[in-house]
Amino acid sequence: MNKKKSLIIGVIALIIVACGIISVYILMNSKEKSKAEKPGEDSKQFDTLPTKEKQPQIKETAPAVQNQDVKERVEKLLKEIVEQGPQASSNPYDYMKNSKSFDALVAMGEPALKYMLEGFAQSNENGLKEYIMACACAKIMGVYHEQRGIGTNDGREWFYKYGTFEKEKGLQEVDADFEKYVPFKYEKGEKVVLPEDVDKKNLEEVIGAFLLVRNRSAYGAGEKAIEAHKILGAEEKAGMTNVYLQVAFGWFGFENGIFTDVSGGGDIVRMRLQKDSNGEYEVLEYKQAMDGGMYAKSIREMFPKALADKVLNRNNGIGSELWELRAVKAKEYLNSIQRQNAPVAPYVKKDRSDEKATEAIYRVTSLRKDFPEWNGTREKLFKGGGPAPGTKIRCILETRCIKEGEGQYSVALTKTWGLKVNDAPITSVWKYKVTGDKVELVEEKDNDNRIKTIK
Repeated sequence: MNKKKSLIIGVIALIIVACGIISVYILMNSKEKSKAEKPGEDSKQFDTLPTKEKQPQIKETAPAVQNQDVKERVEKLLKEIVEQGPQASSNPYDYMKNSKSFDALVAMGEPALKYMLEGFAQSNENGLKEYIMACACAKIMGVYHEQRGIGTNDGREWFYKYGTFEKEKGLQEVDADFEKYVPFKYEKGEKVVLPEDVDKKNLEEVIGAFLLVRNRSAYGAGEKAIEAHKILGAEEKAGMTNVYLQVAFGWFGFENGIFTDVSGGGDIVRMRLQKDSNGEYEVLEYKQAMDGGMYAKSIREMFPKALADKVLNRNNGIGSELWELRAVKAKEYLNSIQRQNAPVAPYVKKDRSDEKATEAIYRVTSLRKDFPEWNGTREKLFKGGGPAPGTKIRCILETRCIKEGEGQYSVALTKTWGLKVNDAPITSVWKYKVTGDKVELVEEKDNDNRIKTIK
């Protein structure tokens, strides 16, 4: 009996010892696992998205890393996203969905953002990788829409629209009269607001001002908006005046030193105006001729027969007359800015005889759209500092393309600002090497920030 009792006690003791050993083993493994899941303060792991409190903002950075580390880390993560994604899918968002590598890329914050934006600027690649880069940039910048994504068809289009906004912030392109006009939005019920200095009792002046306000936002802006119109006839009934016109509007700007019509158009128009008790005109209706096959029919419906016949006669000379009127106004503007020796022309011929050079220029200027798409210059006005509404600063943008070898070109983009520091003009330069369809930025000297600091 005693032997049996001793045996039972021995078995129980062995079980207790075994349980203790197992408990110690489990505890040690648990601690080791905990250490593996929590990298130390100096660790450079980015495999999980930071908590809300540690989520990087556009002006903050993740743990300090060197430029080479950023490049290697970003390129590694982008490669993982592409290679580990669903290869059968053509939807780029499928590659980023539930991707730890994409989350890690976003978590890198500003260093990754800066590297990817520079990558966009230095090449013209536009595939799946670039779409993923654009999405990551948008998330870091806080402009990513969870339903619509980046809102563009491809990554490079996103970069052209939004990716350079930080650099260009503060350099607003303006025209010669930007402070004078209230923008017209072409929305239903939108009223044209004439400038305060318009004599509203003068029919010609009201019509001219109305045409300027209405058309300024209808075409790509230039330096100076200029209109011309010819009143073909008018009739007044019960305080209402119908005016029948042929009009022309154009934005003028400098191309290769020539002041030219850079955008615009012409119309056949009927305007209906009302004169109030003070004798001031208000435009109630502005009706244009329809396009295409309805052009002649719509004019005959709007105009009295004799006037309709006149404007439909292509040899009536009115178009040339309207150009001459605008050319006179252009010369008046040139005199006002001490550029009276600049020629005025309806069009500036550009040399595009070398098709490969033209292609090289296009590839580079698609990265920097302000610059001319030809060998030559374009001028723009930018809003500077000072008392409201601010000063206007002139900038000459020049594109120069040189053939370096078979299929190889160098393209230099230069900004020369109309301001001097120590008697030297402020300039910015970007030089690219173009080989086939590959674009490489080889030199950059960006001094545009010096313009922003001038008050």
